[in-house]
Amino acid sequence: MDDLICGYTWGDIQRAQQGGRLGSPVHHTEPQGATDADKALLAEHGAQGLRDQQFHGTIDRLQRSGLM
Repeated sequence: MDDLICGYTWGDIQRAQQGGRLGSPVHHTEPQGATDADKALLAEHGAQGLRDQQFHGTIDRLQRSGLM
């Protein structure tokens, strides 16, 4: 009988306590480029306006696209 604790076996938990990995790593997708909406926000508010409004995701996409 394999009882799970929060979805993990006791062996998994013990391994994590000893510095092992509890679960599989998260696989990230490729970074998304700037969208048309991002470009429209930049045109409307400007770079400082986006910073003031804390649009961090939009700023990141625009910077990676070379638009800021």
